[in-house]
Amino acid sequence: GKRRVPPGRRTRLRRWPRTPDALARVLTHAARRGDAEVLMRGAIMLDRWGRLDEAMTAYRLAGQSGHPHAWFNLGIVLRRLDRLDDAESAYRMAIAHGNALALYNLGLLLVHRGARDEAKRQFEAAMAAGDTDACVQLGALLWHEGRTTDAEALYQRALAAGNEDAHWSLAEPGVALDGAETRLRTALAAGDVMAHVDLGNLYSDIGKFTIGI
Repeated sequence: GKRRVPPGRRTRLRRWPRTPDALARVLTHAARRGDAEVLMRGAIMLDRWGRLDEAMTAYRLAGQSGHPHAWFNLGIVLRRLDRLDDAESAYRMAIAHGNALALYNLGLLLVHRGARDEAKRQFEAAMAAGDTDACVQLGALLWHEGRTTDAEALYQRALAAGNEDAHWSLAEPGVALDGAETRLRTALAAGDVMAHVDLGNLYSDIGKFTIGI
């Protein structure tokens, strides 16, 4: 799944708390004010600290306060916890609030659940929003259905748009997820902490597990 959280606007806080207890006090005040930016930033901090129950609460509050990415991030946490129904609901809420990134993640989740026809519709919607990763994944689905000409056309389309995963799919069609693994491992080696989360999600989607990512 994707993890793209744009930086929020600057908040009124001069210094962010560095302990969970101090952050909890900040978020309590933010919830009373309906401060979506503070709630969202606090949720991300809690998420990175591994305090997932508190992070999910903060994401929900941020979403209810109008942050456009909060439901999307909530869906990612729920997917990591294998709470598939709740993750699907969160992604659908994100889409309803205009978050196009959630279309791709919802598509992956639906593939995992065996709902391939609906997954294809989500990937098509994501493609319409400019997501070339969705183009590659839709191509992989079509390839496995035996629609190789349509699949290769999608891979070529993604390649023309600069999507490097399409190289892998054209070289060995139907292996788009392997290309995603390579990209995420490269990002992880470069110090991208959130690539660790995405790699775990990817392995969950394809039934692959590893120790010591």
